[in-house]
Amino acid sequence: MPVYPRLTDWLLTNPWLSIVSFIIAVSGVVLAIIFYIKGKRVKLPFYADRSIIMVKDLVGRFESLEMLYSGQPIENLTVTKTAFWNGGRDTIKGEDVASADPLRVQVKKPAKILHAKILFAKNRANQFSITTSQDQSYTTLQFDYVDKGEGVVIQLIHTCTSGKDIKMRGTIKGAGKPTYRYVPASLTPRRYHMKVILFFSIPPATMVYLFLTKKFFVSDTLFLFILKVALMAWIFFGYWHLGFKTLKKRLPKGFEVFQEEF
Repeated sequence: MPVYPRLTDWLLTNPWLSIVSFIIAVSGVVLAIIFYIKGKRVKLPFYADRSIIMVKDLVGRFESLEMLYSGQPIENLTVTKTAFWNGGRDTIKGEDVASADPLRVQVKKPAKILHAKILFAKNRANQFSITTSQDQSYTTLQFDYVDKGEGVVIQLIHTCTSGKDIKMRGTIKGAGKPTYRYVPASLTPRRYHMKVILFFSIPPATMVYLFLTKKFFVSDTLFLFILKVALMAWIFFGYWHLGFKTLKKRLPKGFEVFQEEF
């Protein structure tokens, strides 16, 4: 019997070939989507903030106690760091900021901003500058341009009693409003490596266990078998995706000042 018919029959009847073909097809679609998203030139303005309350309702607790900041009587004092950066591949230009809705850090009235300064700028050529309004309710951020991974960290001293009472506002043409990004507390190298091991060792260990027991993959039909394999692959890829989102840096490189102690 000729070799080629045997090879053809084997290719048509081998279930593992169907599984491999299915996995390759799905992987190709996923990779195409990933490369398309990564290749898009978009403006992605992000911001993050963290606050520490220094004094809260101190004056009301003690009679005849007066607290001043630069000669102004105050009852509350909070320090906030606000980071702003461009996470997209397209440059954000100064003229992209809507004149009717400028980029600003705003406090909830009747709170006031007592002092504002730039702690860090990734690129001096961005020419970041800040201006606090006369009523001290917001600080406006101006710049020439911001490329991918570039940005600024601002420190504000204000009279809000909660970090939730201070927000970044504004509209950027072609991008909309800045998106808030939660930045977790910095991890020590040991804790980071432990999380990496935890996230990326569980799926392979589980797959090995299921293959050794063989009970999960026992099916009456080839279709159910492929369906189970695809389901497990989907769950594991989703788990790894969650791990990447949890462990990846939430701030661009160089923004360590944002996570330093106040």
